[in-house]
Amino acid sequence: MVTKKLKNIGFSEERNFSSTSSTELEALFRPSVQPYLQSILKVDPAIELTKLRLPILLIQGTEDLQISVADAELLKQTVSTAKLAIIPKMNHVLKNVPKSDIKTNLASYRQPDQPLSPELVQTIISFLKSSKVF
Repeated sequence: MVTKKLKNIGFSEERNFSSTSSTELEALFRPSVQPYLQSILKVDPAIELTKLRLPILLIQGTEDLQISVADAELLKQTVSTAKLAIIPKMNHVLKNVPKSDIKTNLASYRQPDQPLSPELVQTIISFLKSSKVF
């Protein structure tokens, strides 16, 4: 998912992001973050999740700009024992934002006082209560 997206824009485990690939992406792939990005390319979340022997809750927001609902559904297919919760209006930083409003969505990343999605909190509480592991 993320790995595939990084590779699609010219980033790999062996090679740093080239500034010749896209000037728009230079800030995101600056040299200081490249070791982190290279390290996540080596991890396949589906493989790691299948190793777990405890309840798994996958949470996905419909307004996430970084990971799509389709990616979450694909992960759920791979990890069939997991529970998938798709939360309407929630973005990547777990806050509710208006549908298809990218400017407000991105602004929420810099608003620490904006509360977490109430549905997210309820989903986690319900999962923990029902899992009987904790």
